[in-house]
Amino acid sequence: MKLGLNLSFAVKRWMEPEILAKICKEDFNIDHIQFSWDFIDPWWSEKERNSIARQYRNAFNSFGLVIDSNFAGNAAYTFPHFLGPIKEQRNLALEYFKRAVDVSLELGTDIIGSPAGGMSNKVSYDSKLREEAYKELLEYLFVLAEYASKVE
Repeated sequence: MKLGLNLSFAVKRWMEPEILAKICKEDFNIDHIQFSWDFIDPWWSEKERNSIARQYRNAFNSFGLVIDSNFAGNAAYTFPHFLGPIKEQRNLALEYFKRAVDVSLELGTDIIGSPAGGMSNKVSYDSKLREEAYKELLEYLFVLAEYASKVE
C-alpha cells in the first residue's frame, strides 16, 4: 500500500510550490501526493495555468514527490456541475472537467477525481427527474472519458 497526502490542508496557507513540496517531504515524510484544483483553477487561461502547473510539478519532482492524482478540492462542492438544473451549467461543467484533465497532465498525472455534481431539491425528490438527471450524468461522463482517452 502507498500512503499519500491530499493537499487540501495546505490551501490558502502554503501556496508556493517549493515551500509546499518541502513541507510534504520533510514534515510528513511522504512520497505520494494527491494534488488539488484549489491551487490551480482549471478555468484559468491555458498558458498561465500550464506554467503554474509546471512550477508545482518541478518543485514536487525536485523533492522526489510523485503527484499520483489531481482532486477537485473544496471549490468543486460549490457548483452543481453535471447535475445542475440548467443545461448551460452542465455544458460548462464538461468544459471545466476537460480543462481539469489538461491541467492534470501538465502536473504529470493522468488520474483525476471530483464530485460529479449536486442535484437541486426539486430533482432529488422527483424519481423521474432524478433518473433523467442520472442518465444525462452518465452521458457527460462518457464524453469526458472519451476526451481524456485522446489527450496526451
